Amino acid sequence: MHRTCEGKNMTMPSERTRAFIQTRDFLVELEQDPMLSASIRRQARQLLRQYPMQMRYCGPGSSKSEGSTALPSPS
Repeated sequence: MHRTCEGKNMTMPSERTRAFIQTRDFLVELEQDPMLSASIRRQARQLLRQYPMQMRYCGPGSSKSEGSTALPSPS
């Protein structure tokens, strides 16, 4: 579900979190797939090096006194 603000779609925190985790999982799959070219696997590996292991969320529902919420790493 999307909220609308001034005619623009805004993603919900849960949607951003899911996309973040699924993107990392996809890059891991690409890196480990022996059916793909070495070039594609190398690109996935290079992107994963820069991809954060956890996402920190500091938005609505997260207070400064509590700090940011670390999202769990997928298994």
